[in-house]
Amino acid sequence: AEAQTRQTLLDTITRELGISQNEINERLQNANLFFYDPIEIVTLDYYTALKLRILFASEKSVQIVTSTQREYPEGELLAHVLGYTGKMTKGEYNEHSVDYELNDRIGKTGLEATYENALRGTKGLRRVEVDALENAQKVVAESEPIPGNALELGLDLSLQRALYDGLKESVQKNGGQGGAAVALDPQTGL
Repeated sequence: AEAQTRQTLLDTITRELGISQNEINERLQNANLFFYDPIEIVTLDYYTALKLRILFASEKSVQIVTSTQREYPEGELLAHVLGYTGKMTKGEYNEHSVDYELNDRIGKTGLEATYENALRGTKGLRRVEVDALENAQKVVAESEPIPGNALELGLDLSLQRALYDGLKESVQKNGGQGGAAVALDPQTGL
């Protein structure tokens, strides 16, 4: 009966998320977390998360967890400067374990890595008293999350955009895989 219930649950998850059971199983097997940490299967938009939160409200083994997400108003235009974030490795966790949890995301390259501490913010906290069946009884302690700082850059966005668009067009036109561009003042070399 338990195996059938688990299979029914997996069928529902795969149908609602549009991913295969193999993908879910692979993520579960590759998770290097403690047994009580949630395992990220997929990132959802707000309305899908709300729908699934209602659908799985009584299911203790499925959690819809909110997390922080950094905003990039210019999309990939400044990716080479901003860098990216990713899940922490065990090595990074060992280095930062005081302020981080193993399933946190961290700045990997660029300004994301350089200014990780300033951009990060502080997690909220909610401690709940539960009964023997793990049903929430009352909130014991709660604190709101504090967003990280915004980073203001002194880049010429219109120049960046012109350079990006020109390079992209040239790479596509010539069938290339990538490229690089540098803008210098021909008078000074700066």
